Amino acid sequence: MSNCYLRVSTSQIDLILIIYRKNKMSSIDEILARVRLKVEDLNTLNPSLVQEIFLDLSVGDISILCGASKKFNDECLRESLWQIKVWADYGVDKKYGETWRETAKNMFIIGMINLNERWINGETYNEILKKALNEGEDGKKYLFDIQVDALLDIQVRYYLYNSSREVVGFFAFRPFSSLESELETILEEGTDNKEEYVRTKEYFMDTMTKEFGIIASVITLLSKEYPLLPVGPKRIGGLGPHRNPSSILTAVISKLIDPIPYIMQACAYVTDGQDIVVYTQYRQ
Repeated sequence: MSNCYLRVSTSQIDLILIIYRKNKMSSIDEILARVRLKVEDLNTLNPSLVQEIFLDLSVGDISILCGASKKFNDECLRESLWQIKVWADYGVDKKYGETWRETAKNMFIIGMINLNERWINGETYNEILKKALNEGEDGKKYLFDIQVDALLDIQVRYYLYNSSREVVGFFAFRPFSSLESELETILEEGTDNKEEYVRTKEYFMDTMTKEFGIIASVITLLSKEYPLLPVGPKRIGGLGPHRNPSSILTAVISKLIDPIPYIMQACAYVTDGQDIVVYTQYRQ
């Protein structure tokens, strides 16, 4: 067994326990093999190689390596590395914790999606999110329209013949995995050509992504109360009609709405195995 630096912080221990719960934790040697290194190499790394490790490994793997080498752990104290990591892995440019390192850990724990990934139309999820937010109360409609348009492209080329936007809309805002059996039936009835079957299934999967579903659930939540925050004062019986503050006032509030905590919350539901809350109840 390789010798390793055994002094780890309480926060590192907590994160390692979380990695155990999420999936089988890799050994130090297995992690290092992915970046073609050995344990002794951790004591002689130059800054550029450390940055390369940060980009190639997960936050969980990096935290394990921090407990394997004091020298590497000292390198991990550089906040700039964690800032780059948060942007590369999650597409987030703001701290959601006291430090960038804590932000990275928080994102990893809740299973945050990567907003830098691209949807089938070539736009990043960050770009799609910003466009939906700019639509205000019509944000949900904007996302519904672009996803249904993409699904109708499948209809034109393949299977969902004679379906209206409303019928095709049944598939909107839900990931492929949540409707896999229904979609498999559609695919099987649509063609006997294996290559066409595989190609179309991939199109479905690239259109009905987890990332799109999570963003749609959050935009639905924010659109309901726009231009106010989702949780605000409610009208109490006997006090007369309730109205929003004037547009001058709500314009200030709407600029303060940050969707990232809501996306993190939705990701937490999915990571916890409660997908239905996000893909159905959470987006009604």
